[in-house]
Formats: sequence, structure tokens, C-alpha cells
Amino acid sequence: MAITETDNELRSLDGSVAVSKETARVTFSNVGKLAVAIVADDCGGVSQASIYGDPAGLIALADLLIAFAKLDQEGVSDRNCPCGEGVHATLTSGRGLVSKSVNLNLGRLDAKRTGESEWFLNHPPVTIINQSDSEIA
Repeated sequence: MAITETDNELRSLDGSVAVSKETARVTFSNVGKLAVAIVADDCGGVSQASIYGDPAGLIALADLLIAFAKLDQEGVSDRNCPCGEGVHATLTSGRGLVSKSVNLNLGRLDAKRTGESEWFLNHPPVTIINQSDSEIA
């Protein structure tokens, strides 16, 4: 569960998770299984979100969170992380999550250059553009 750093990326020791320092593109490979479930209350509102996984999936998620925490957002291109936003990615069904899972947005709360912590409240979810099933943007 340690993250190594090169000139270009942050990578888990087993290579299952990598985050580009320039683009913040996330690569997941052989990550095990992860699932996210949203439970509604009696009035249709969300009462809880649950994350479940097998050991490999939970370790990969932990590695991704650590990589995002260690990533220098200032070094990420403005095209991939504009000023006033934090780096973020969306795990989706079949691309990081099991097939019946809901999407999971992960990201930094502190915005690039401003440090603002509520930037995401008015930000629509990121659309994922995948080059392959193992890349998450």
C-alpha cells in the first residue's frame, strides 16, 4: 500500500494504480473488486453511501486516495485541472467498479491555486473519456 514517485507519475508498488503528475489521469489495472451502493431513506433521499470491496479492490482504492493526496496539483496542466478545481476522477461500473455499482467520484477538496474547499458543490460530474477500460479520467 505504498506509493512510489517518478518524474512523471505516482504509482502503487504493485503497479495496479498510477496517477499522471501532468494530466492527473488515473490508471487502474488488476484492482480486484469494488462496489458502491447508495441507500435511500423512506422519503427517497440518500441516507448512506457504502463502499465494499475484496482485499485487492480496497487496497487499490486506498492507493488511489493516497496518490491523490500526494499529487502536486500545481504541476497538473490547467487543461486537466483548471485553477479553482481539485484533481478528481470518476470510477464507473465496469471501469473500476463492479457492474451493478453506482458511480463514485473521488478527488481533492482543496482547489488548485485557491485552496477553496467548496469548489465541487457547483461542479457537474466529470465525463470520463477512456482510452481503454483501465484508464479513468
